Amino acid sequence: MAKGFFKGLLFGGLVGGFGGLLFAPQKGQKTREEFAEPLHLMSDDVQSVKKDYQTVIEKADELQDLAKMLIPDFQKSMEKSVRAFEFQAEPRIARINEQLSVIQAHLSSFSKEESTE
Repeated sequence: MAKGFFKGLLFGGLVGGFGGLLFAPQKGQKTREEFAEPLHLMSDDVQSVKKDYQTVIEKADELQDLAKMLIPDFQKSMEKSVRAFEFQAEPRIARINEQLSVIQAHLSSFSKEESTE
């Protein structure tokens, strides 16, 4: 059965090809010329896309290398800034807490004076 199918496929292909040649509306040279231009344009487009893809890959690699180089420096700089902020903020926080203690003491003494009157 498979032999018969392939024979039919071959015969049908030959008959179809021969019929296409016999009944083609124009000469083969003209048909080839009409197919050549779109194929050439498509080939140019494929080459352009391939070139753009390579450029994107190269730029991504450059960006990755740049990130590997800059991130550690940025991280160190941020850690230094945080430590400096903490150093400057600790005495201020201590003074704020002292002032809060004084205010709370005044409030509690004020409340006691009000309740005794």
